[in-house]
Amino acid sequence: MWPFDRLARRTRDPSIPTGRHTVIGGTWGWGRRTLSPHRSRTNDVLETLRMISDEAQALDFARKKIPDLSMANWNFVRMANQGHEMAFYALDDKERKNRLRDIEREWRDFASRVNAISNAGLDGLIDMLHYSGYFLGAQAVEVEVNEDRTDIVDVHPVIPQTIEWELEERNGRQVYIPYQQGQMGKKVSLEPGKANFFWVPTDPDIDDPRGNLVMAPVLQSIDFQLQIMNDLQAVLHRQGWPRNDIEIVMERMMASMPPDVKSNAVKQAQWL
Repeated sequence: MWPFDRLARRTRDPSIPTGRHTVIGGTWGWGRRTLSPHRSRTNDVLETLRMISDEAQALDFARKKIPDLSMANWNFVRMANQGHEMAFYALDDKERKNRLRDIEREWRDFASRVNAISNAGLDGLIDMLHYSGYFLGAQAVEVEVNEDRTDIVDVHPVIPQTIEWELEERNGRQVYIPYQQGQMGKKVSLEPGKANFFWVPTDPDIDDPRGNLVMAPVLQSIDFQLQIMNDLQAVLHRQGWPRNDIEIVMERMMASMPPDVKSNAVKQAQWL
């Protein structure tokens, strides 16, 4: 991701698409024009988790609700990103003695304004990509270039689960082409030449560009853990509270009964 202005001074490559082509929308769908600050609380985490059929959605839900998985996500993302330093040198500076400070200032400006939606800069974008690769099976971004191809407007992270792949022929070769559902249900091609789309899958299978959910195996463990906690809660409610065992000895009751009550069955029943 180079600040495009210096590159563009030498050439304005018409093959570089401009604008943004990926869709802005909700986390797992489109059409959310308003984002409320309120978040709904889930009463039964296990029941809700079991109702989610998609593995990636289940992982995303679990990392926000399960303490162990939330901490694992936090630790991984923070430890994987220790910050960065970018240095620029001229091509003929083989020994790298003279850093190009003016270009580095441009880079720092770029790194601070990129990923504007989170206001966290390039480091925030790197955190998102680490999370995406670890929990969502791939890392995907679209680089938005301005109309005259002199600068990068922004770099937009893309949710991998919104990408569909079609096996098509390009230049006599069978290749997978990425598509995303756009507005009004129209498919938008994100192949090179139509969008500045970059995709890095996590441990992909053979002949499969989608990548794998490396955290998917924890879902079974989480289900078991939550079920054990529910069972333990039920046992504690039934067995874990102090109880009073009361026994009535009829012989003693009859001995303490007044004489006038003993001779009357109706009064005896009422007294007992």
